Amino acid sequence: MFDTIEFQGVQRFSNDFDRVRGALLLMQWPQSYQRRGFSLVELDRISSNKQENFRSLQFGSTNTYVRMGYQIGTPEDERSNAIVGETRARVEQLFTAFREIGPDGAGLTTAATYSFPYGRGDFDYVKLEAEALKRFDVTENTFLIGRLHAGSFAHKARRNLSQLPPGFDQLDLYTIPRGEYFYLDGRDNLRGLSTSTPGTEELHSTWEYFIPWFINAHHDFLHLDWQNWYWILYAGAGNAGFDRRIYTDLHSYIPDAGIGFESSFQLRKYNFFIDWIVARALKGSGGLEARISVKSYR
Repeated sequence: MFDTIEFQGVQRFSNDFDRVRGALLLMQWPQSYQRRGFSLVELDRISSNKQENFRSLQFGSTNTYVRMGYQIGTPEDERSNAIVGETRARVEQLFTAFREIGPDGAGLTTAATYSFPYGRGDFDYVKLEAEALKRFDVTENTFLIGRLHAGSFAHKARRNLSQLPPGFDQLDLYTIPRGEYFYLDGRDNLRGLSTSTPGTEELHSTWEYFIPWFINAHHDFLHLDWQNWYWILYAGAGNAGFDRRIYTDLHSYIPDAGIGFESSFQLRKYNFFIDWIVARALKGSGGLEARISVKSYR
């Protein structure tokens, strides 16, 4: 059983939120350390105080679905695990967690989701999603991590146009909850984007080159014990939309690039991990985007 509330980005100074309450059953079948299958049954009750979402929920607010997935490779990648499991039950991370991907490590995750309009269900779609990741060890201490993500709705039922208000949003055209669409944005995929592009089709790839400054050290700075520091060169490209032609329309892809670092330090009994990046989309009118992530544990 769960009850989740997701607010807008802190930089927007908004009280708008989305809320999802429901129940799920997630099962995993480990075949080996590197291979495992997943099965998920979930019922979501969706609510929101956002004006655009509130209008969309007038068509229905209960999403009942089943998901089947399979995973090969590292079992500890949060983004890949979210594809086969509960999407909201993951730790947000700015970069790919290199500590969980060993030398020359690789992973492949695939999942199919069927939302059925029977019983209390208000939505009708089939969602396909896949992600591959690979670590390339360039030198003894430097390495490159590539990630490729693709998503498509194999089936999406249309609403009756007579039920839609004038000037309706294209997201309301299909019986798909707004939170289930694919989004090309700066939060989960391309770091240099300042706006979010939704769609039923999506493809993007990111590349992160890790260059160590120091590893397993103990540098005292600002009364903190700094242990690891990696400089990171970043580049990516992606596209999203409502037509499958986005995959072959190379002129509409958005590339971006940036530089950042990932470091860890200790303060008394607590360990901290800090990620930071400045990136910019190389197409469009967006400017520099600065993002930071801090995690701690005792």
